[in-house]
Amino acid sequence: MSTEIRFSEYALSDLAGIGDYIEFQLSSPQAANKALALILDAIQALSDFPENGVSVIAPDGFVTPYRVLICEKRYAISYIFDKETQKVWVYRVFHTIQDWLAFLLARSEPMLK
Repeated sequence: MSTEIRFSEYALSDLAGIGDYIEFQLSSPQAANKALALILDAIQALSDFPENGVSVIAPDGFVTPYRVLICEKRYAISYIFDKETQKVWVYRVFHTIQDWLAFLLARSEPMLK
């Protein structure tokens, strides 16, 4: 049985921002489409392998609810896998040059909408 994938409003906004940046700032609609397709393919693969990403653990050993899957060495897909409901909640999608780890560690409670 495959796992259901859900997106937070933040993740949807992140994906739109990535696409817009590549398409308009870098003037490459084809590259934008390719990047989004790669990210969405990686997310879709989580429906079969929901624990594929690594757990996010704070330096003090606290295990956060987040897992992160790195896509194409450029994007960090943060998500929560709820074993009870068999749902993957995609929380945020970051470019790896962003300090995504600090962002996730600063959030004790995920804001899923």
